[in-house]
Amino acid sequence: MHVPLIVQGLLVALLLSAPYFWKRVLLGYNKNLFSCTRCGGCCRDVTVPLTQEDVKRIEGAGYRRFYADTWIGTKIVLMPGLTCFFYGDGGCRIYSIRPQICKEFPFTKIFGFIPYARTWYYCKGMQEMRKIIE
Repeated sequence: MHVPLIVQGLLVALLLSAPYFWKRVLLGYNKNLFSCTRCGGCCRDVTVPLTQEDVKRIEGAGYRRFYADTWIGTKIVLMPGLTCFFYGDGGCRIYSIRPQICKEFPFTKIFGFIPYARTWYYCKGMQEMRKIIE
């Protein structure tokens, strides 16, 4: 796989500037140890970008007016009171059809190929996983 020089440079800068980077990569490589506790930490004070498929799937379930258009042309879930539009007392109201980014949370891939854990501060499942890894 060819990695562009600018991406390589950004990766080196990231490696040198973030002491916790490797810990997050380690967690990303061990994501099979993660178990969601459905605590809702990931549903508060975040931005949830939507794919076109996400919008179609959620609208197909009868939901309307749940997103905002951004100035760059993407859609994001509305966050009234800094909590996801779909999060309620019983948890996620659309858990079975939730957006792709929610299905992948708290993991992502940096530059499309490096597994990475986004956070552990407000995710109880990630806090439990860290105890296993450390």
